[in-house]
Amino acid sequence: MFRTTKFAMVLFAFLAANAAMPSESSARENSLKKGKWALQFEIDRDFDLSGYQGNTLSIKTHTADNRAYRLGFTVFFDIGDSESFSILNDTIIYPRESNFNSKRIDINLQKVFYASTDAAVNLFYGLGTAFSLQHSTSERESFNRPRTIIQTYNSTNNAWAAGLTGILGAEWFFAENMSLLGEYTTFLNYNESIVKSEFITTENGIITNKGYDERKGNSFRLSSSSVKFGLSVYF
Repeated sequence: MFRTTKFAMVLFAFLAANAAMPSESSARENSLKKGKWALQFEIDRDFDLSGYQGNTLSIKTHTADNRAYRLGFTVFFDIGDSESFSILNDTIIYPRESNFNSKRIDINLQKVFYASTDAAVNLFYGLGTAFSLQHSTSERESFNRPRTIIQTYNSTNNAWAAGLTGILGAEWFFAENMSLLGEYTTFLNYNESIVKSEFITTENGIITNKGYDERKGNSFRLSSSSVKFGLSVYF
């Protein structure tokens, strides 16, 4: 992670230095034009590609030569089950069965402004909103071998976050329809979560113990990311 950040910062500084001294001879044809769209990808230290703002979709559209909207969208599902057990004196005790279900949606929308559209390196800045919604459930059951004693634990987690984002970056076109970019991002988020859990112990079908717990939390957070390095492909 440190190597990625260091590499991106060096590149970003190089782009910014070039942008500060533009010349007509260094300008090149680019796709900063009204009606253009772009798919955007983040480049990691191994030069693998992932979504720039969203892993499901990360796209940009220009409503004017010097103005654009960016949308990042992520949909995440994780569903599964597992089995485990403990062994004491070569005897299996309290086998455990569990299943889980997790869903998350992230949406990032930003309006981007370009200081110029004909420089060798084009500086941009922008403001936007971010929203995240998460729901997960899990169930775990432990029991003795004849299943006369069963312990069941259920948990539900609901969380959401909303906030504002600010960006400052530079974009360099190495071809008319392809560019490299680096940017800083600042986040101001509000987060809220509710975690509910309950457990029940039964012996021979009779409830012998049960409990319930609920935890609520909320927070404001102001943070900044390290420089992010990306690739845009225009069409």
